[in-house]
Amino acid sequence: MLRQIWAMTWKEIKVAAQRPSEWLLVFLAPIIFIAVMGAVFGGGGAPTVAVYLVDEDGTRLSRQVVDALEDEPTLEVEIVPSREEADRRVGAGDRIAAVVVPAGFDQAILTD
Repeated sequence: MLRQIWAMTWKEIKVAAQRPSEWLLVFLAPIIFIAVMGAVFGGGGAPTVAVYLVDEDGTRLSRQVVDALEDEPTLEVEIVPSREEADRRVGAGDRIAAVVVPAGFDQAILTD
């Protein structure tokens, strides 16, 4: 039984690795979920999660994702021009994470 579970898990990982749009959701969804749940069930004022945001795609669809994240009251988003800059700043401890909308994001979403 455990062997079947591992086989199914491995198959899903291989399939997901071929779809970059799914990886964005894998990393982005938990951050948003934690921020929203913290705001809803946390005591006092709504805490915010401070992240950097890099839009490598620069398309209308990626801009919609960026706008949605900026409008999220529990996220404190700062847009930076490159992934390298975001990595450097996260490494310096300025914010806890960077969200990157990769190049080709719109094509990956529209073709999946």
